[in-house]
Amino acid sequence: MELVRVRHRPPDISPPSIFHVPADHEPDKQLVDWLKEQGADADTIDKFVLDEYVLTDILTDVTKDDLRCLRLRGGVLCRIWRAVQRHRERERLTSDRRSEDDA
Repeated sequence: MELVRVRHRPPDISPPSIFHVPADHEPDKQLVDWLKEQGADADTIDKFVLDEYVLTDILTDVTKDDLRCLRLRGGVLCRIWRAVQRHRERERLTSDRRSEDDA
């Protein structure tokens, strides 16, 4: 019901903070901490939490278009996407090294 109220709220009223997320929906603390490390503000974090993302979703599956759908501000979107790309590159290099060690 809270999400319905948020979607039908006049544009000049901000959506609720993560501190007002319904009790049955617990935000992923690792995601919240990681987003803060990337310079995300409370409004940005709320967008991820309301869509029920967890950190693993972001680091392994999300696309840049997925981030655009969250309607993030441009600079925040770029910082988060660069961090995702760096993580994926590190994972790829680690996986490549493991494959070489197994050969």
